[in-house]
Amino acid sequence: MTMNERRARKSAPTATEPPSPDGLATPSSPSVTNEPNLPPIAADADDLEAIKKPVDDAAAVGGGLWLSYLFVLFYLAVAAGAVTHADLFFENPVKLPFLNIELPLLAFFFLAPILFVIVHAYTLLHLVMLAEKAKRFHRALNDPERKVIAETREDLQWQLPSNIFIQFLAGPEDLREKGFGRALRAIAWITLVIAPVLLLLMMQIQFLPYHSRFVTWTLRVALGLDLVLIWWLWGRILSGREVDGGRRLAAWAWPPLGLALSVAVLLFSVTVVTFPGEWQEELPSWRILPAMDEWGNPATETDASDNPRKAFRDWVVNARRVSLHDWLFNAKPDPVTRRRLPFSSTLVLTDLNVYEGLKIDDPEKVKGRDFVFSARGRDLKGAIFDLASLPKVDFEGAKLQGASLERAQLQGASFAYAELQGASLFGARLQGASLDNTQLQGALLDSARLQGASLFLARLPGASLDDAQLQGAFLVSTQLQGASLFGARLQGASLDSARLQGASLFGAQLQGVSLADAQLQGASLSGADLHAADFSTAFLWRCDCDGPDVAAPKLSDSSDQWRPVWRNDDGQIQSWDNNAYQKLRQVIQSLPPGGPRDRALKRVRILDCENPPAEPDLELASCEASVPRPPEGAERPESLKKGRIDDAAHAKALAAELRTLVCSGDDDSIYGLRGLLRSRRLAAVGAAAPALIDFIMSKDCPVSASLTDADKARLLQIKRHAIKEAGQ
Repeated sequence: MTMNERRARKSAPTATEPPSPDGLATPSSPSVTNEPNLPPIAADADDLEAIKKPVDDAAAVGGGLWLSYLFVLFYLAVAAGAVTHADLFFENPVKLPFLNIELPLLAFFFLAPILFVIVHAYTLLHLVMLAEKAKRFHRALNDPERKVIAETREDLQWQLPSNIFIQFLAGPEDLREKGFGRALRAIAWITLVIAPVLLLLMMQIQFLPYHSRFVTWTLRVALGLDLVLIWWLWGRILSGREVDGGRRLAAWAWPPLGLALSVAVLLFSVTVVTFPGEWQEELPSWRILPAMDEWGNPATETDASDNPRKAFRDWVVNARRVSLHDWLFNAKPDPVTRRRLPFSSTLVLTDLNVYEGLKIDDPEKVKGRDFVFSARGRDLKGAIFDLASLPKVDFEGAKLQGASLERAQLQGASFAYAELQGASLFGARLQGASLDNTQLQGALLDSARLQGASLFLARLPGASLDDAQLQGAFLVSTQLQGASLFGARLQGASLDSARLQGASLFGAQLQGVSLADAQLQGASLSGADLHAADFSTAFLWRCDCDGPDVAAPKLSDSSDQWRPVWRNDDGQIQSWDNNAYQKLRQVIQSLPPGGPRDRALKRVRILDCENPPAEPDLELASCEASVPRPPEGAERPESLKKGRIDDAAHAKALAAELRTLVCSGDDDSIYGLRGLLRSRRLAAVGAAAPALIDFIMSKDCPVSASLTDADKARLLQIKRHAIKEAGQ
């Protein structure tokens, strides 16, 4: 029967009663009681048309409001999704689409979730009111006292506005229950429940590598509030669909399922979507997932070509197990794309170029600046800057624990007071960089280029500097207990008062190095070139100082030089005993567990007075100062003593070494020279300084072409001072 036919039948009057509009019961109907006369407004209150009109009005507003809400949702998703790791590092403002307005990065990620929760709440509140009106109309339509016939009821339901929420709540039953109704429900659930949660999670994940506790917790709180709003308001919206008592099973099953999902989302946000340094990182984790980076091992690659199912099974069963957090946020970067998939809790900026990031087309334009970019105090734990070009970047006070800066260009950068424990700077170019007071415990600096760098008061116990280039570096009072400097090049470096107990400098190039007052107890200098090295007032008990070239060393006549003593933090000389050794071990044991710490502990065992290591070819010097040294004691003092010369001859030999270092023609010689100027090693040659400086400033020395006016002024100042001293 068509709609027009149903309306024709409905409008035809019966023989027993006058026509009734819209098929409703007339006042003379037995089912309608006689009531007193009411005001017109009150009389219309129960009329279906009067009840339907507010529904129509609310639907007209609700449609536009819903579209506005969707616009805000997708607008924020696009704006947040466009933020890259480079944007997070440079703190680039977020450019808002369409508006072309730039909002500061932190302000956007702080205000955006708050704004969205407000918009979401307003939308849900309006839909709650719409649901209440639709519910009243639905109840009135199904009220048995009104005797609304089924066909009329269906007609009225079809006359409702084409608003998905009206149809979702009070539309015809056939429409609500069939495929079209399921599509309406899916749209409502996705846009009002699922999408908001995913948006807030996406914003948290997108901002996570920035490592801001305040903003990250703002996003978590916003997510929690939004879940509360959904439980409170969405539940009231859904209740409008159950006025007819249907879906009892769904009404019973959905609340516990929804609660479980809500708790899971919150736990995921708080305990899984975390960054290094948060307290949640210390919580126990279930390592049950196969590591993503082990899919590409030879076994799986071979099996994948012939038997993909076998390859997948091999990966699932035999791969290394990781937690959900590590699986999602801490996988090894892909060697080809150099990106971490699927997400990352740290910055991954391989091959980053600071000049391109700052839109500096010509580096010469900023040559006069001390720094081109400041990352002072930033939390950059675990960041990956491999192969990045970051010269003259200020990382002072930055937190870079576990960061990777392998083969990065960091010339002139500042890491003063930065925290780089366990960081990897393999092959990094740090010429002229400042690492004063930097914490580098257990760091890897193998093959790093540190010519002229300043590491004053830096802490590097257990660090590895094998084959590092430290010519002219300033390492005064640096802590290098148990460190490895195998084959390191330290020509002209200044290590005065450095702590090198148990350190290994096997095969190191130490020509012209200054180790005055350095603590070398138990250190190994075997195979090192010690020509013109300064050991004055150094502590050499149990030091293996038997190098291939120990000519022209500078020694002191101090009785403490070979005795079992050490200088404490207060500058007082104390006897070496088990307490001193345990303090040294505690310094090493504070390093992250692993090979570097174990090797450092093994190196310092030579200083253990109670359980010294077995040395079949070497008898260790006693821990008792009163006991004479053995003929072949570990410190082997005779090698140094035989090569000892007077101070004037030492100064002349030192001048020759520094001349070779500075005028070698190496591209990095200028950094070594500036390091010598900082440490006053040029002034240490005494009367030979004027001739040395004249040669450095002449055309015969390649480094002269790189001298700045400040370099020349400093050289001339040292020359004048040396001439004045010689005249006295």
